[in-house]
Amino acid sequence: MVRTNVYAAKAGGALTLVTGLGPVLFLGAGTWWVWRGEATLGTVVAFLTFLRYLYGPTQQLILTRLSLERARVAAARVFELLDLPPEPEAGISLTLSRPTLALKDVHFAYPNGKTALQGVSLQLKPGEWVALVGAVGSGKSTLLALLVRLFPLGHGRILLDGEDVRNLALSELRKEVLLVPQEGFLFSGTVWDNLVLGKERLSEEEVWRVCRALGAEEFLRGLPEGLRTAVGERGAKLSGGQRQLLALVRAALRQPKVLLLDEATSAMDAEAEARALAGLRQLLPGTAVLLVAHRLSTVRAADRIVVLREGRVVQEGRFEDLIQAPGEFHDLFAPQRDH
Repeated sequence: MVRTNVYAAKAGGALTLVTGLGPVLFLGAGTWWVWRGEATLGTVVAFLTFLRYLYGPTQQLILTRLSLERARVAAARVFELLDLPPEPEAGISLTLSRPTLALKDVHFAYPNGKTALQGVSLQLKPGEWVALVGAVGSGKSTLLALLVRLFPLGHGRILLDGEDVRNLALSELRKEVLLVPQEGFLFSGTVWDNLVLGKERLSEEEVWRVCRALGAEEFLRGLPEGLRTAVGERGAKLSGGQRQLLALVRAALRQPKVLLLDEATSAMDAEAEARALAGLRQLLPGTAVLLVAHRLSTVRAADRIVVLREGRVVQEGRFEDLIQAPGEFHDLFAPQRDH
C-alpha cells in the first residue's frame, strides 16, 4: 500500500504538472511560430484542442496500473493463505456429558519470540463460570485461542475430560469447546441463516425460545422480516451490540460443553448484558464458561476470578475477596467500583 500510494502521488503530481503547464508552454511556443510564419493560428488551436484529449487516457493508464498493483498484492496474499498446510483433522472423538477442562503448566510464545503465557494452570468444573482478567497484553485471548487449537500448544497440557486436546479430532473439539470472540462474525444472509449455522434441523420455536431467554426476541421481532431479515455483509445492518447478542444466541443453540467468551458482551449496555448472561446460565446449566472481561458488571457474573499479568496467574478467588485485597485485581477494578 505504501509503494502504491507513493507511485500514485508521483504519477498524479506529474500528470497535474503536465496538464497545467503543457498548454501554457505550447501556447507560448505556438504564438512564436505564428509570429514567424512557421505555423497558422488554426494549427495551434487545433493542436491545443487535441492535447486535451490526451490527458484522459493518460490518467486512465495510471489508474489501471494502480488497480493492477493492488490486485497483484491481494492475489499474493490469497495464494499465501491457500499454500498453508491444512489443520490436522485426525484424532479421537469423545462422548462428553459434563467434562472438566484443565490447563497444566501451559507455556506459549509467538513465532516472533514474544512470550504470551508462562506456566498457567487452571481448572474449570462443569457448570462453573470463571472470569479471566488482566491488563491488555496479559495473555487472556491467547489462552482462549489455545483451548480451541487456533495456535499450536507449546509446553504444557490442556485436558478435556482427562484427554489432551492435541489428540482430539479438531471438529469434535470445536463442537464441544466453543469460542465467541468480541467481533462475532455474521455471514451475509438472513438472521435465521446465521443462527442455525451448523444446526439446520432446529425448529423456529426452539430458536425463538433461546432468543427470548437471552433478551434478543424484542429487537428481532422489530426487524422488517423478523428472523428472515438480511443482516448484510458481516452484519453491517445491525449494531455492534445486536451482532454480539446474535453470536451468543448462536452459541447457546449449539449447546457446547465449554463456552469461551472473549469480551463477547463489550458492545452491549449493562441491562442487555445482564439479561444475556442470565439467559446463558439458564440455558446451559452444565456448561463450563470461561469469560474474558474488562467491565466490572461482567466480572461479577463469574463464580471465580483468575487474574493474569504478563502471562502468569497472579491472583485467584472470589470477587468479594479480591476487590478488598491489595493487588492486580484491586488496581484494575476498584476505580470502576468507585464510579
